[in-house]
Amino acid sequence: MGFHLKKKHVIDRIFPFAVFFVFMVSSLWVSLLAANVYESTVNMENSNYESRTALSYIAEKIHQEDENGGISIGIFDGRVSLIIKKVYEEKSYFTYIYEEKGELRELFVQDGVQATAEDGRKIMEIHDLKMEEITDGVFRFSCVLEDGKEPGIVVTTLSK
Repeated sequence: MGFHLKKKHVIDRIFPFAVFFVFMVSSLWVSLLAANVYESTVNMENSNYESRTALSYIAEKIHQEDENGGISIGIFDGRVSLIIKKVYEEKSYFTYIYEEKGELRELFVQDGVQATAEDGRKIMEIHDLKMEEITDGVFRFSCVLEDGKEPGIVVTTLSK
């Protein structure tokens, strides 16, 4: 009965450590890649959410205030604006919705009152808001997202 002890080579000792090292590096690489994909997805979703929210806000404002053709697109303080005209107790009031310094703003004033774009209440951040009246009572609104896409909506007024 004899026992033979085999000599272990250096590779027999290093191999498990090398496999463990490769596994750890691969795990770290996959984790970093997944974090990068997650971050870009979250950024895209946030940008898309902000754009859709702003456009939905404008559409809802039109539907709430639509009365006797009082909705138009015009210029307020040098900015293209959605203009909503309402009459309360025989006095005319205007709501202006426009972009000012990367923000969607809204201003409600009585006819004849001096106001500037800076006076408007900030609604939310928005980029490159575009407004156009396609035909009488049909409007198109869009804004540019960070990824360069330009989602838009078309809103038809009820009074047309």
